[in-house]
Amino acid sequence: MSGDCIDKHNVQGDIWPGLSKKYEDFHFFRILNVERFKSHLSSFIPHITDCEKAMQDKGLIRQHKIAVAQGTESPKLLDVVGVNISFTSKGLALLGKRDIQSKAFEIGQLADMTDTANGGRDKATDWMDEFKNKEIHGLINIGGSSKDIVEKKWKDIQALFVGRFKFTTSIEEVVALSGKDRDAPNGSKEHFGYEDGISQPKIQGLDRPEEGEKAPPLIPPGIFFLGHRGQPICQPDWAHEGSFLAIRKLQCMVPEFDKYLEDEASKHNLTSEQLAARFMGRWRSGAPIDMAPDQDNPALAHSNNFDFDPADTQSRCPFAAHIRKSRPRADIEDRFTRSIFRRGITYGPDVTEQEKKDHKTTVDRGIFFMAYSSDIDNGFSFMQKKMINNSQWPEREPATGPEGAGLDPFCGQAVPPGPPKFCMVDGDKKTVHVSLDNWVVARGGEYLFVPPIKFLKTLSKST
Repeated sequence: MSGDCIDKHNVQGDIWPGLSKKYEDFHFFRILNVERFKSHLSSFIPHITDCEKAMQDKGLIRQHKIAVAQGTESPKLLDVVGVNISFTSKGLALLGKRDIQSKAFEIGQLADMTDTANGGRDKATDWMDEFKNKEIHGLINIGGSSKDIVEKKWKDIQALFVGRFKFTTSIEEVVALSGKDRDAPNGSKEHFGYEDGISQPKIQGLDRPEEGEKAPPLIPPGIFFLGHRGQPICQPDWAHEGSFLAIRKLQCMVPEFDKYLEDEASKHNLTSEQLAARFMGRWRSGAPIDMAPDQDNPALAHSNNFDFDPADTQSRCPFAAHIRKSRPRADIEDRFTRSIFRRGITYGPDVTEQEKKDHKTTVDRGIFFMAYSSDIDNGFSFMQKKMINNSQWPEREPATGPEGAGLDPFCGQAVPPGPPKFCMVDGDKKTVHVSLDNWVVARGGEYLFVPPIKFLKTLSKST
């Protein structure tokens, strides 16, 4: 195990600090010829955005915003683009690497998320055919400031791997997906209307501590980067400073969600916004209900100075609220192991007027969820199957009664035939269990390993 200082030229930049993007394309590919692919890698590697370059991009954007505020520059989109590459278990096996220790990674996301005996609740029938029946070996994700710059970068990269003839081609595309931030003024919000990207973990040796005595503590770097202090499971030396990625296409049924709030809130002596806040654990502004339980306070929109303490009550925030299920803070002793970096992006247009009128989704929209950590089994997989999908987690009787805390209203998946249930304190200060609908549907995804750049350089020379 090494110290806290990561090699910023070795770690791919979407892991940390994240690619700067308003648009992002995901190109899932299959390797056609291993030796040719290794050879082509040498030309591709200079296109990879490492931590250092990702930090520089964020610095340029920050400096431009300051200059705009000071009146010395006019607002504009800077030409920023970033590229990362990752591999599935089958892809790594083709490249001669079969020593990664991870059951979830080895069997893949479809098998893991449909394993009903262990808490998986995805329906294979809901998955896209490309993720269900096609073999995927890797992913090249490209994020940038405009659609044009992202598409141009892909053409440049495609030319490195795809020749005029099959015998000069090393990969073929299995499926391509495109995401983009919502249009202004909703660019920082996901489709349900909540402020997104709040409360990312902060890393020891890389980030400054968050302000406030109740803010989450800094997390050991090994929770995200292999080979560093805090790494849960030993992995091979070649994987040093790599990370795992769970990516999922999650369709969001927004008109149905809004209709539910409209119909159900008054039954519990709540407004629609109060019920929506209980479901998320934050108001749509981003303000945490643990700090502002009764009405929104936009001044707290990005505050993380709360910890759900005392942990035996849900008088302010329901135990099953999305942010409490997925990042329980004081609810558990181990505040580190289940941590993930979220790097997702929305896809699809805003809800149409006709959809609002009919209260029915007819256009595909949602989010490409992305989670990075050094351990999929104890990170994303455990979180989804054992926490989010578990109506008895956390165990908080007598506060919840025998029915338990219920499911995460957004990502929770009920045991068929359902419906999902959610426990909360209503507007009359009574503990109630309410029936939910399914507003988020998993349409596919993959588990991938994001290797260190040094490994890719070595691989490219091994032909």
